[in-house]
Amino acid sequence: MARRPRPTADAADLARADGWAGVSGALTENAAATGGAQFAARAVLTEVQLLALWRQNWIAREAVERMADDATSAWPTLTIDGLVEADVVAVWAYLDALNVKGGAPLLFASSMAWGRLYGGALLVLGIVDGGTLADPVNENTIAAIRWAKVIDSRWASVRELDNDPDSPTFGQPSMYTVRLTSGTVADVHASRALRFDGATLPDDIAEVNRGWHDSWLESRYDPIRDYGTGIRAAVKAIDKISLDVLKLKGLAQMLALPDGEDRLRVRLKALRDGFVMGNVAPIDADAEEYQILGRAIPGLPDLIDRLNRNVAGAIDVPESRLFGQQTGTTRTGAESDERSYEADVRKLRVRELQPALERLLHLAMIARDGPTRGKEPEWALDWPPLFEHDRETEAKADKLEAEAHAIAVQSGALDPLEFRSAYDGGRGGVVLDPEITASMQITAAEPPAPPALPVPPPARE
Repeated sequence: MARRPRPTADAADLARADGWAGVSGALTENAAATGGAQFAARAVLTEVQLLALWRQNWIAREAVERMADDATSAWPTLTIDGLVEADVVAVWAYLDALNVKGGAPLLFASSMAWGRLYGGALLVLGIVDGGTLADPVNENTIAAIRWAKVIDSRWASVRELDNDPDSPTFGQPSMYTVRLTSGTVADVHASRALRFDGATLPDDIAEVNRGWHDSWLESRYDPIRDYGTGIRAAVKAIDKISLDVLKLKGLAQMLALPDGEDRLRVRLKALRDGFVMGNVAPIDADAEEYQILGRAIPGLPDLIDRLNRNVAGAIDVPESRLFGQQTGTTRTGAESDERSYEADVRKLRVRELQPALERLLHLAMIARDGPTRGKEPEWALDWPPLFEHDRETEAKADKLEAEAHAIAVQSGALDPLEFRSAYDGGRGGVVLDPEITASMQITAAEPPAPPALPVPPPARE
């Protein structure tokens, strides 16, 4: 398969300097120069750079994998009408058999992760229905699903779009050209694959990009790079936090001798060898003095905290999850970050994971040799909570939320007869209705009188 490469640039452009051009003029006394600052287009990360970044930078790996892993960490409960638990187990076992390395959850996590890294991925299904990979799936003749293989966008490209205006998939890919193995290239109909995308691009740009979207790392490259640069600078600063001092009596006279520098070099080597051999400092008690001077680096902890917070926000992972703790932030702020992250993971699950999983379950159930022998019963998926929360923490959060609602009602900002809680943090919300507000003895304050309208001046004669 002739692959069209991703957009590249000259080697000089791949350094990816800051995208804002002309900013230096804005830092001068010439205020008019600020109008020259603009955002300049720069090289898109190549496939080689994306792979190297993912393999060698743990922050980049977290940005790609964390949300996909969390979305698949809690697998849904499958309820099937008229079937016993053993039949439900058989359905999941059928899907798990498609991926012997880790079952269905890992199969979907890998699909989403590769899609996020390279801008898109396909989960190609080996459906046995009498047709070829290039034929649309015939759901009336499906015998089995033999295999499933994840193909990222490096080895797959959109060959055809659905150009039928009456089709429900109008404008979407209908055929892909895929390299299944090192020696196998095939056209795959869209009905035989599940698609996972990266960061969405406009259709015209995606078309130029072989039908795929952007890597999740593309817009996050700069903060990831800045984090690495900042941490390296902090490490260098820590290396200089102490200074070894060796006082030698008569040092100035020694250096004035023709062999003075050599004698000093020999003395320092002996001192270094002593540290290497036994962590001892052999010095002359009468003529030498050795000490270690410590130096404070003000602001270094705050700098590291800011770097942590910045990169965590850039890759959409809470600081507490990325680094194991969250410093410099109130507990309420940390909980807010967690709730926001849960909403993002839930969105990924609903928009991408669940439709793909439902499609695979449907195909498995209508397969003649499938777990339900070709008869698809009524079934439903019930997703468990994404994360387990501490009950005490939840109770405190509910109490704070209820108090905030009560204050809002008392101030007249909310009407207790009309307000129904719209907030849901994933575990139910605080609900205020007339009965509850009556039991709380909350009455809405009288709304303030509207301001008097200005009196127009008399008309001039």
